[in-house]
Amino acid sequence: MYANSHWLFDEEMNPAEYVGFIYMIYDFVEKFYYIGKKRYKVSKGERRGLESDWRQYRSSNKELKKYAPSNLLYIVLDQYKTLGGLGYAESWSLFYVNAPFRPNFINQRIEAITYKVKEKPTKKHVERLKLWRPETIDQLIAQSQFDCE
Repeated sequence: MYANSHWLFDEEMNPAEYVGFIYMIYDFVEKFYYIGKKRYKVSKGERRGLESDWRQYRSSNKELKKYAPSNLLYIVLDQYKTLGGLGYAESWSLFYVNAPFRPNFINQRIEAITYKVKEKPTKKHVERLKLWRPETIDQLIAQSQFDCE
């Protein structure tokens, strides 16, 4: 097992090689989702270039703070090497699932991509996003592949 804090990911998270990661939060009690991105390094201010709070980070979404952290799964879809790729992968994921128009997604906005895009969503990212549908997660929980109780 890797020391990825609360993040579910089948490989070691690597701030030295990647700029950040795309994640999905799933509440297995309320059955809702949230997709976001997190950078490994701070991009502004006095701490610029230093490691961010990614190990403790839960989300910047205010609505998520209402829910019990013990009911949430923090799933990493994949890591990205460029800021453009990171931003594009987040936006692509939200468009792919049609998040702003689905009641089981908290995401109501899709940010602009401000960096030149040099990488596409990875095959691993796309496959993981397909895997984490509500019915698939419920099956995995029922089969006790996750300790969610």
